[in-house]
Amino acid sequence: MIGRCALPCYHFNVYGGSAIRDIEGSLLSSNECAQSELLQYAADLLARESMDLYPDAEWKIEVTDCLRNLLFRISINLSVFVVVDSKQHIEN
Repeated sequence: MIGRCALPCYHFNVYGGSAIRDIEGSLLSSNECAQSELLQYAADLLARESMDLYPDAEWKIEVTDCLRNLLFRISINLSVFVVVDSKQHIEN
């Protein structure tokens, strides 16, 4: 069948620093299973790579179907904020 997936194959692509494209994909039974795998994959990646995150760096993990249609995306961005000492009195 043209334009249809014969098997439920999902690709998990990682972007951040460099792109890691999932060429083979994973066979999963449903979109819900793919979403669950995405969440676990993101948690594992953060546990392994947390020291490589630097301010304003963005990591993305995208899940596509066999036709490379985007189904899910998780974006991770580390933002650093400066806190002013609340005891300082600022006069106008």
